[in-house]
Amino acid sequence: MDGLSPQVQEGLIRLLTRNRRSTSARCEDGVDLYRASCYETSFIDGGPPTVCRAPLPSKPADVIVGKKLPIFMYIHGGGFFIGSPYEPMYHNYLVSVVAAAVVVAVSIEYRLAPKHLLPSAYDDAFTAFDWILSRADPWLAERGDYERLFVSGGSAGANIAHNLTMKRGVRIEGMILTHPYFWGATPIDGEITIPL
Repeated sequence: MDGLSPQVQEGLIRLLTRNRRSTSARCEDGVDLYRASCYETSFIDGGPPTVCRAPLPSKPADVIVGKKLPIFMYIHGGGFFIGSPYEPMYHNYLVSVVAAAVVVAVSIEYRLAPKHLLPSAYDDAFTAFDWILSRADPWLAERGDYERLFVSGGSAGANIAHNLTMKRGVRIEGMILTHPYFWGATPIDGEITIPL
């Protein structure tokens, strides 16, 4: 933010760090959001308000009763500094995936820059992934098939998903990266260099 006035810098930081949750997109049991209901839990004790959101498929009960469903972990995008699973774009996408694929989806909220510098977003995703694998939550353990685990993300979330699956070395059924945000070691035309 070099070259910007202190007032503009402060305004940008306020804009990028405000709570961007949309109350209209929150899952509430009994509310018809593409006929899916949600289960939410906070899984990092004493840490940030990281949330697991798990929309439930709306297929007829006879299709899913007694069957464990594939687990679809989704990590939202936003360039590491905006976004939330509560935003309508991410929520509606996830609900449509759940309805079409008949899966149990887990979407996480992670700490955002610039208030929380990287690797905090990665740390939160790694914690969420470990939490899923631990079977610590009885609701998810009852409904999810851990042998059919998919990891997905969009943009920065795709970058996190890629790093998570490569570094954890856990067998997953599949990975879906939508518009992955990667930056190579060698800048290409138009990219700026940022010393790390």
